[in-house]
Amino acid sequence: MKMRMLCAAVCWVVSGGAFAEVPQQINHQGVVKVNGQPFTGTGKFKFAILNASGVNVWTNDGTNLVLNGVPSTFEDVTVTDGVYSVVLGGTSPDYTMTPIVHTVFNESDRRLRIWFNDAINGVQQLAPDHALTSTPYANQSPHVFVNESGTNFRIGTARFNDLTPAATGMIASDGQNLELYPGHDNVGVVRVRDLGSPASLQFNVGPNGWNGEMWAHINAFSDITNGTPTTLNIAENGGRVALGLHEAPQDTLHVGGNIRTNNNIIASGNVGIGANPTSDKLSVFGNIFTSGSISASGNISAVGMCCSSDLRFKRDITPIGSAIAKILSIRGVNYHWRAEEFPERQFNDRLQVGFVAQELGEVLPEAVVELKDGTMAVDYDRVAPLLVEGVKDLHMVIEEQRCEIDALRDELKELRRAVLERGGVSGN
Repeated sequence: MKMRMLCAAVCWVVSGGAFAEVPQQINHQGVVKVNGQPFTGTGKFKFAILNASGVNVWTNDGTNLVLNGVPSTFEDVTVTDGVYSVVLGGTSPDYTMTPIVHTVFNESDRRLRIWFNDAINGVQQLAPDHALTSTPYANQSPHVFVNESGTNFRIGTARFNDLTPAATGMIASDGQNLELYPGHDNVGVVRVRDLGSPASLQFNVGPNGWNGEMWAHINAFSDITNGTPTTLNIAENGGRVALGLHEAPQDTLHVGGNIRTNNNIIASGNVGIGANPTSDKLSVFGNIFTSGSISASGNISAVGMCCSSDLRFKRDITPIGSAIAKILSIRGVNYHWRAEEFPERQFNDRLQVGFVAQELGEVLPEAVVELKDGTMAVDYDRVAPLLVEGVKDLHMVIEEQRCEIDALRDELKELRRAVLERGGVSGN
């Protein structure tokens, strides 16, 4: 009896993310003949991948990973006119093989050995062994290996500490640091440090230098293979992140350009814009322009504050009526904040002066605003126009009264003169 095997095609099929320890598969096709005739039926196969020394580095059932070892169990494969197709490393439900992990190809010169049983002539080793092409080795590029001492890194078959950055794109290591140079002249650099602990990530992009840098003490870093956006958490007392700079960052986040966000910016520490932060939560050294609202539970101190009031923006302009009556209806009060009940608002304990928003809203609703949380706030600037008109109305009242007083004074003078004149005549 004579059996012969011809391998027609071998290709690498990647299942899962590039950085995950996932099983890999080889789609293998071949031709088997018995006594010179193409075999048809269910053939029983055994498969092994050998290294250059003839030691099995993978078998279909995971057994006998030794020199010239033969797997213990068969894999049933359908053969039609001598042609068969099988997925090496295939698992349930179609196959019962041991998965092929990427470490199978961490060295060169791998060969595929096959045993076949046609249920008549017994088990035969098919010849020759098939030298695997470079395709399965391509999966090694995303995988990084580290030895037990944590000093040697490896990608594919190259040891990192034997390499230096080069124009063609290299990977190098100094101790426990990993550096990736995926371009030329340092265009794109990634460094991962202290892999066993919260790592430090440095990312540099730009021609011939460091145009844009990222240093961060990473606390959590999730991958994006399933479409989930990557999250970068910078731990307390960790590293620094720089964006748009040509030099190393000076603070935890150092931005050399504009910041645009579609969400909130939340800072637990103090923020300084235009200069270093002060003891206040937010310090701005320059002008602030906003077309919306600014909410603060503390004080806002500024050299000057301007509100948009251009005539070109306004319509339906009418004078404020009954200003004095409205002022007389407003109650000014002293009060203390209920700081213990609302600690999140950071109220102080000093005596306050102002209005009660709900009361003011009954008289001057234009000066009262309902916030997003349902609480009421007073826009004290909007009370000023009412006071101005009230002063003007009061001035008009005073002017009318002055005119009346002047008229009464003139009448009094006339009466006195008349009395004096009558008195003088009777006296003669």
